[in-house]
Amino acid sequence: DETVLPLLATEQRSTILFPGAGTTVAGRVSRVSWEADRQTHELTVEVTPDTVERRVAIGQRADVRIELARHEATLRIPLRMIHHDQSGAYLYVDRQGKIAVVRPRFGLTGQESVEVLQGVSEGDTVLAAKSVDSSLTVGRRWRSE
Repeated sequence: DETVLPLLATEQRSTILFPGAGTTVAGRVSRVSWEADRQTHELTVEVTPDTVERRVAIGQRADVRIELARHEATLRIPLRMIHHDQSGAYLYVDRQGKIAVVRPRFGLTGQESVEVLQGVSEGDTVLAAKSVDSSLTVGRRWRSE
């Protein structure tokens, strides 16, 4: 998407998943197009694999994830723990043995987790509902199952 253009640069780390392959291949951004598609607003980004152990065609399409930034030693939570409502994203957390809602400030988002900048600290217990479409009762006591 063209909105990430200012964050893209050559030599950025990436992972490549070729169609039909079961594993990803490490790679690096080798070229970022100067022109976005006028209808889809997508950019063409060329990524070169570090090593290739299977036959690949020049120009072949693949699913690619480009690492735009990296923060070490940060607090992260799984994306599946985040809920949304009209006011935005929130988490269920333990506050003195009761279920509470916290609206943290998030940072970098990865494939499976998100960085938490404020609102939850290391050692806090983040609670999960039994399913994605269910909720927890705020103020109610909870217990681990």
